[in-house]
Amino acid sequence: MNKEEKKTVWDPKEKDLFIFGHKNPDTDSICSTLAYARLKEKMGYKHVHACRLGDLNKETTYVLNRFNIEPPYYLETIKPQVRDIKFYDTGTIGSRCDIKTARIKMKEGGTRRRIIPVTSDKGKLIGVVSNSNIMNSIENFYESESFNNEIYISNLINNLNPYEVFKKNEIEKVNGKIYVDSSAMKKVINKHDIIIATNENLTRAILEEYDEFILVVPNIGNVDFVDKYKEKKNVMIIKTELGLLNTLYMIAQSISVFSVMSNEEIEYFQTDDYLEDVLPEVTDSKFTHFPIVDEENMVIGVLSRRHLINYQKKNVVLIDHNEKAQTVNGISEANILEIIDHHKIDGVTTNYPPLFRVEPVGCSSTIIYKLFRENNIAIDDYEAVLMLSSILSDTLCLKSPTCTKEDVKAATDLSKICNLKIDEYGKELISSSFNIKDNEWVDVIRSDLKRFKISDYDIEISNLNISDYNTLLYKKDFIKEKMLDVMNYDRADTIILMLTDITYQGAWIICAGRDEKLFNVAFGIPYGQDNIFMPDVLSRKKQVLPKVLNAVDIISKS
Repeated sequence: MNKEEKKTVWDPKEKDLFIFGHKNPDTDSICSTLAYARLKEKMGYKHVHACRLGDLNKETTYVLNRFNIEPPYYLETIKPQVRDIKFYDTGTIGSRCDIKTARIKMKEGGTRRRIIPVTSDKGKLIGVVSNSNIMNSIENFYESESFNNEIYISNLINNLNPYEVFKKNEIEKVNGKIYVDSSAMKKVINKHDIIIATNENLTRAILEEYDEFILVVPNIGNVDFVDKYKEKKNVMIIKTELGLLNTLYMIAQSISVFSVMSNEEIEYFQTDDYLEDVLPEVTDSKFTHFPIVDEENMVIGVLSRRHLINYQKKNVVLIDHNEKAQTVNGISEANILEIIDHHKIDGVTTNYPPLFRVEPVGCSSTIIYKLFRENNIAIDDYEAVLMLSSILSDTLCLKSPTCTKEDVKAATDLSKICNLKIDEYGKELISSSFNIKDNEWVDVIRSDLKRFKISDYDIEISNLNISDYNTLLYKKDFIKEKMLDVMNYDRADTIILMLTDITYQGAWIICAGRDEKLFNVAFGIPYGQDNIFMPDVLSRKKQVLPKVLNAVDIISKS
């Protein structure tokens, strides 16, 4: 390496960073994502995207609406897209330009500019022009007795560099035929035709017979004979110092890009196209370069086949989860840079060592709060509201068995920053999701649902906070029916709904699906019973899931 050369260092702060929680996001997943995105921005990351993998539940919607906070945008998949490729920024060319301008642009771009996208006046893709388009046009120009193509007068004059133009004919462009005077004899000439003077007598004859056309007069000796026709005829006369061959060449170069571009069955891609869909099309195509457009069909670059060899995987941070079943589609095709979580470790694999921050606390935001402090970054009202809401939601106002001293310390500090009373705000927060209409139960069951693959069981466990389970007892069969709708749609085989009652400090468990023995072993439910109220059970992670894991283990050994 020369001393002058600088080693390229990969800097994640310069790249897009996608931060998101789990599918079926709860308040912790959403608010922790937003808070961590703010931390990353304050740490110097330039392109941070806070995302969500599902719809917002009632509680989270309450938080965001109350404090006028924009929700993260929905992320369907993290699979590589065309926008993730370092494609060529070739520039574009307007359809009114001539092929001389197109050739200059291609030459400036070197091998990168095999094609140049052609755009409308509004910048939208309407065609492509390539070297082969241009060469075919010039070849046809010289081989044909007459040539019919569009030429803008301004381009023609610019390329001929005339010393005199008599512009009585005020047309903007011509799309007629191009003749030298000898080949124009016995032809019908109109105002869109171009005649090239090569012989005084022949040109005089044409001027005598026709009143309106374009006359190009190269350096052929005495050309002043045409002057007497300036006032008699409606002929545009262009005099140039160029010789005949150069004049012909420059007229050929003046043909508009619109006339030579390819505009039928253009092969192009959009920035949000997935590479797995693009690759077979590129492989099977006769072309090697393809325009790229955004969602409004505005051209932003050109993709070549070689770009598909090396592409940048998206950089992601997982919040409040680390299981493959709970994360975004296509995660195996992304770079997982960080995992911030408070659950058991299971399922996600990485290509490189990530920053793995998993702690036995009640909420992901407690960890994020500590990261703010560890990096000496001040927490503002916006961030304090987000993290406090997460902690109060996940720990049931600091009463869940998952709650730790660190959660209490973080919540106390954050409540002072945003000037919210923990008990008062916590009660409002938890109660915001209580009133459930019949047509909302499927969405409510999905709102905080997690899926677990345990041995040969495919189990979904949903958690919902309620104020008094007694008011819902009469709806048990209806609720179970909606649970089965969710389970069957998701193609799981077992579903458990945990209705956490903050009044009676326990959970009403409803079970449905494949194996009643699993429910019986896990929750001590007698045969034929599908629900039970369990006092002091407030945590899916620490109290319900371990019972299910133990039951599966017992059944598998029996």
